[in-house]
Parts: sequence; structure tokens; C-alpha cells
Amino acid sequence: MSRFAADHAFEGAPGRRHAALARGGGETVSGSRREGEGVMLSLWRAQRTRRRVAALVAPLVEGSRFRFGAIAEQAWSDPYVIGFLAMLITRLAELQAGKLDNDTLALVQAGAWADVTGQDEDTIGENLVLLSSANDSMFELGCRNGALVADALSGCLSQAESAGADEGPWDASPGRTDVEVLWADCFEARLPAG
Repeated sequence: MSRFAADHAFEGAPGRRHAALARGGGETVSGSRREGEGVMLSLWRAQRTRRRVAALVAPLVEGSRFRFGAIAEQAWSDPYVIGFLAMLITRLAELQAGKLDNDTLALVQAGAWADVTGQDEDTIGENLVLLSSANDSMFELGCRNGALVADALSGCLSQAESAGADEGPWDASPGRTDVEVLWADCFEARLPAG
């Protein structure tokens, strides 16, 4: 199979095109080797950001699971919870990595969502688009509250950084008293009964 045919076969198959670029060099259907390197850098940046964001949010979710015994499966399809976690993930990703292009941000959102919730990452993007375009009021409230928690968590991380912690602020576990109170009010209190 020629290089063109191999690359063309991967078009439209998510993830396959990136796997093809990772294996080979040279020209691709869409452009030069430099574009392939840009894609790889973007994928690396998305993976790094995903891990860092999930490392901040997952302990909060796990704490809720511990306090409640479990989080009902239907919680992950609740418009409020989707908006809350999506905005929290998005804001933390942007704080950690700066401005991200749409494709990279989508990879971070889907991956961190899966890491934090244990749910499949394939449907979250569609849910976000549908809820956002429908102007769902609970989704929008979740987004606003997710931004509040992200700002509080960012403040804790900034304090840890300015205190001269030996670890980088994204590796630290700062005191989260204010964050935990907000988390209880904005996430735990709004979980659907299960």
C-alpha cells in the first residue's frame, strides 16, 4: 500500500490518522512533515494537560464517592454535572497550559472526563454540544459553578506556588479547605439522588 493510500485510509477514523503520523515521517495527505510534528506536539500537550487536570479533580470526585459510598451512574449524564465538570476541566486546562486550540482542548476535556468519572470519553463531546446549543439552564448553572471552583482551586495553587513549595504547583496538594466547601456546595449537594 502506498504512503498516500495508507494515509488516505485513516481519514475520518478518529485516532488512526494520529497513529499513522506517529509511525512514519515524510509527506502526509494534508501537508508536510512539519504539520505532523505540530500534531504530535499538540497530542503531547493534550496528554500532559489531561493528566495534570485529572490529578487535581479526581481526588475531589473520589472524596465524594467515599463520603456517599458511590456516585450514581445517572449523575454523569445530568446536565448540571456535565456543565460543572466540563467547565472545571476547561478552566483548569487553560490555567495550566494557556490558550489551547479547539482540537487540543477537546482531547483534554474528553480524556480528563473519562479519567475523573470512569465514563466513556466518546459521548461527552456530543453531550456538551447538545446541552450548550439547547441553552439548558442546569447545564449553564453547572458551568458557572464549575468556574467558581476552578478559580478557588487556582487560588490555592497560586498560594502554594508563591509559598515556594519544592514541588511545582501542579504537583502539589495544597490545603483545599475553601475548595472543599465549594465542592460540597457546588457538586455534592447537586448530585442527583441515586
